[in-house]
Amino acid sequence: MSDAYLYISRWPEFVGEPGIALLRFCSQTGEMRLLENLEPQLQCNATCLDMKKNILYINNEVSQNPDCFKGGGGLVYAYQIDPETGRLTQISRVPACCPNPAYLSRDPSGKYLICANHSGYFAVTKAVQRADGTWGMEIVYDDATVNLYALEPDGRIGDLVDVAKHTGQNPGFLLHAHPHSAVWAPSGAFFAVCDKGEDSVHMYRIDYARRKLAPIGEPYRDEARSAPRYCLFHPTEPYFYNNHEGNTALTAYRYNAAAELEKIASVRCLPDGVELPKAWGFKPGEKPAQQTMVMSADGAYIYDVLNGKGVDGVSVFRIAQDSGIPELIQYLPVDGKWARGAAISPDGGFLVVACMDGDGAVLSYRIQSDGTLESTGFRLGIPGAAYVTFYPAVRNGSIA
Repeated sequence: MSDAYLYISRWPEFVGEPGIALLRFCSQTGEMRLLENLEPQLQCNATCLDMKKNILYINNEVSQNPDCFKGGGGLVYAYQIDPETGRLTQISRVPACCPNPAYLSRDPSGKYLICANHSGYFAVTKAVQRADGTWGMEIVYDDATVNLYALEPDGRIGDLVDVAKHTGQNPGFLLHAHPHSAVWAPSGAFFAVCDKGEDSVHMYRIDYARRKLAPIGEPYRDEARSAPRYCLFHPTEPYFYNNHEGNTALTAYRYNAAAELEKIASVRCLPDGVELPKAWGFKPGEKPAQQTMVMSADGAYIYDVLNGKGVDGVSVFRIAQDSGIPELIQYLPVDGKWARGAAISPDGGFLVVACMDGDGAVLSYRIQSDGTLESTGFRLGIPGAAYVTFYPAVRNGSIA
């Protein structure tokens, strides 16, 4: 059984340090070893891996473009991976044309890269003259977008060929749209975008002839102030799932070929007797929220990361294959604060969880035959650890 590399995106939001940590992972024991910290100047989050071309795409989740005097939004990078060492060589970078790019995915053809841009929370007040000649004010926000980039044959990021703008307003909550994920259906016919600010799920396809993003129908409206965040498609059945930043419920849907969603269940992510802390805000340890969620390759289990004061942990759901309904079978607290990212090892044997706060924590858990988790005892302190990506290319033995 071969080992793998791990890339840990480091994101200094309120706490932590920037960079991309390169780890060696032992596929027999779950042991991890820090090799080096790459690109220490980058404030990184989500990644997208192209195994055929050995390329890692990663977003620089900032609002201040270093090429601009002020503002300018985030950037998206492409790195060539050295399969022998795991080291990265930057081959292209492009502006997101929007603050805080939050999620990346490739289309099934490999010709396009999708980027969901979270945008910011700040507003600008403008004095405007009305049609009747009187004056008043207009409050505007940064754009919140889904970007379509063309990819070059060698994997470099090419032109930004289309942009879909989310324009919903949500006064008193997140104020305006915040696209947060972009995940493809197994058929490759369309993808879903969760929008925290609009409390909605949008479906898109790519019009390949026109090189355009094409919205499909009307967005699905989730519960008010639920802030849908990440989503997953079942690999073989017509089931779709999303979690939330505004509540602790995992929602399950059935979908059809027209990308229409029918809600079938909403399941609490914490067991009876575990209460949410009465604390709110954006700083770590205050606001309870769901973070990354991942699904086993066979669609049997979902691993949903939660954080917040006293509830940092992973909720494990068993999926009923005949109905798509999730059942909470385990809630496992983690030895870290502000749990953020997670990924399943290439062989399906381990779950790695990243926590941002304090000294940071990257933790490995063995996945049991019943889908539940058991700690391996291996823990690395990496401040700002946010997003986890496996690269299953190491073929020469265990950790030395």
